[in-house]
Amino acid sequence: MDDARTGFPLLGEPAALDLANTVAFRGGARETDLIPTPDECSRWLRARDAALGKAGEQAISVTSAELDRLHGLRGVLHAVLEARVRGTDPAASELSELNESARATAPTLDWPHGERPYLAAAGPAQAVLAEAVASAVVLLSAPDGTIRACAHPDCTLFFAATNPRRRWCSSATCGNRARVMRHHRRGQPAL
Repeated sequence: MDDARTGFPLLGEPAALDLANTVAFRGGARETDLIPTPDECSRWLRARDAALGKAGEQAISVTSAELDRLHGLRGVLHAVLEARVRGTDPAASELSELNESARATAPTLDWPHGERPYLAAAGPAQAVLAEAVASAVVLLSAPDGTIRACAHPDCTLFFAATNPRRRWCSSATCGNRARVMRHHRRGQPAL
């Protein structure tokens, strides 16, 4: 569902799906990147926080390096999620990259000489990267049917199916489009 206030579709899914849904694919080619710049990525992170009820937290800024890491993970997530919903195996390189990201985003401990150790603080982009990797591992190991691609032929969004009958990313958008197309086809004379 595209929230008109943010321009980002279907926010509030697990982080892996929210990140994968920031790019639209059709016919194997990239169509739209919703987080092409650090500023747009910062806006997406704020919108995602708001969708998750975390509004009002600190200002969010993303560096170019952080954006590159998010883009890289997003490509891997999209490929692995697509393989999962199609019932195929992902490329070994994609699985390896996802696992490497999981190791790289594990919490770290800072222990300055002579001082008390503490959990290293992660910025917002690093935090969502770690959350996306962790949620991907959980989602991909869940029973078949937990992760779904929207059933509308023009939609490329993924969602977590909390209801076994759910077929659309949003019943208000894609579900409604399908109903309208079905109604229109019924009204057409047979050739």
